Amino acid sequence: MKTRLWLTIGLVLMALTISACFCSMPDEDCPDGMYYDDEYKECVYEDEEDATNADPTDWDTEEGDDSDDGNVFEDPSDDEASAYDDELVLAEYQVDGDELFNADLPSDIPDELVKYQEDEDAHYEAWEVFTQLMPQEYRESVTSFAIFTDGESETLAWVEPVTDDLSEWRLGLDVVDVESDPDEFLYTLLHEYSHIFTLSPPQVDLGGGTCSYYETDEGCTEPDSYLSAFYEQFWTDIWDEWQAFQDEPDESLYEDYLTEFYEAHEDEFITEYAATDPSEDIAECWSYFIMDPRPNGDTIAEEKILFFYDYPEMVEMRDEIQARLEEYFGRR
Repeated sequence: MKTRLWLTIGLVLMALTISACFCSMPDEDCPDGMYYDDEYKECVYEDEEDATNADPTDWDTEEGDDSDDGNVFEDPSDDEASAYDDELVLAEYQVDGDELFNADLPSDIPDELVKYQEDEDAHYEAWEVFTQLMPQEYRESVTSFAIFTDGESETLAWVEPVTDDLSEWRLGLDVVDVESDPDEFLYTLLHEYSHIFTLSPPQVDLGGGTCSYYETDEGCTEPDSYLSAFYEQFWTDIWDEWQAFQDEPDESLYEDYLTEFYEAHEDEFITEYAATDPSEDIAECWSYFIMDPRPNGDTIAEEKILFFYDYPEMVEMRDEIQARLEEYFGRR
């Protein structure tokens, strides 16, 4: 099953900066509307409204730096790849650590996309962003990398299992959209990566049968998995309401029902896309957990972000990724 994040997801929250520094600092060094919390060793929001309206995709770069130095992304030179009904894979690589090899280049692609297929530098730059963002020990299961497009501002990225035992995964990136919005690209990489670690063994049981907790397309979540705990804490009370429209065959009607469901529980979801299902909800919240300052926990949506702070290994991963965001991308 491919898990995708659509670029039309509403990320309507205001910009704030992230600090990966864990030493003491004065309040004036925090962004407006925040103060430095000595217990958590980071800037936190002063009130609920500011926390709810934070946008992890809008960050400041180093102060006074108005240049594009160090930015591997450039604006698209044209809009030839404007829209396609299907995702077209332009290139696929095998992965060995940080390296790509054995490029497979399909021959049956539209002429206007040949330049994207032949631009190996762009492929390697896109892959390098992922390797810079994620420490190698967290991405060993990514053994295949695909460059695709479905036109601008559609699907930005996806992940899918390569093997039946879910030990190996393929990451796909839209080379056209990568150029369009670097911050959205980073956010999406985190979202998609979270699917890998929440939907792989030992988080899920591949044995089949009746699930005692949450059932995914990949298998039943294990009792001590992140997704089982997330589902039990945040989804059991709304499960029947969500389940009622899951068999709707009309896509337009389904989207209407999903919007109504989200609007009825708006304070429980970080984004409308998070209301899609528990798997997408935890992925959205984990991305915010990584990219955003610690919220107060005044809404259920904020409690979902705080959920990850109960896991020391998640906090450690957050610290590592935030340090890399500052080192490689100038985000702080």
